[in-house]
Amino acid sequence: VENAVEVTHVGSVKLTRPALLTQDMAIRLGRWVNDVLQPAAQKNFGTQLAAIDVGGSYSCRNIYGKPFGGRFAGRLSEHAFANAIDIGGFK
Repeated sequence: VENAVEVTHVGSVKLTRPALLTQDMAIRLGRWVNDVLQPAAQKNFGTQLAAIDVGGSYSCRNIYGKPFGGRFAGRLSEHAFANAIDIGGFK
């Protein structure tokens, strides 16, 4: 993956495990956290977001984990390009 970075925090928000993302995806994640999540946490809970539970990020695989090749082959997931992050929850 070209231009990949390992993200462990977005500002003061900790990721529960490092996420390997493209630089562009890391920037987009940062904007989402700062522009959407933090204001929503403050409005709804009166506090700042402390952590994001990361389920996964870079993984060279097809969509839905289908095998490569053969009649069941699917197209590559955005995870295969480090353009995706799975989020399980927020703290």
